[in-house]
Amino acid sequence: MTARGGMVSGRKGMLGLAILMMFPIAADEAYRFLMQLYLKGLGASPLVIALGTSLCWLGIFVGSALWGGLSDRRTKRALLAVLLVGGAAMMLSLATLPSAPGALGLVFVRVLLISGIAPIILAIQSNRSTLEDRGRNLSILSAV
Repeated sequence: MTARGGMVSGRKGMLGLAILMMFPIAADEAYRFLMQLYLKGLGASPLVIALGTSLCWLGIFVGSALWGGLSDRRTKRALLAVLLVGGAAMMLSLATLPSAPGALGLVFVRVLLISGIAPIILAIQSNRSTLEDRGRNLSILSAV
């Protein structure tokens, strides 16, 4: 506690939040690469493989709007846990060796889930920070 309104500066726990933000995004990049190799192994055309990349951008576009609105109405930590567990489940779903359309659906759902992690982590950090330190703390966390 500080004399500036009873809040700590918000730096406590920032490393943990940075790790929570970095690893799922890095794992998602590896997942997309593996999915492209998997689709190529299925004999999918280059158009289908490119569609996987396009679905990633669509998932980010839809997911950003979806998770931003939900995080305002729900508990951020619970929502973050759902996103992390859901993203891990989608990663494990590759073990089912789906068909090409199934693989594309898995890519879309995974990216839809992963796209909410960074905004929710930034919202958690924003709530932890004092007004004086909020901009600096969010800048540090966003640079990760």
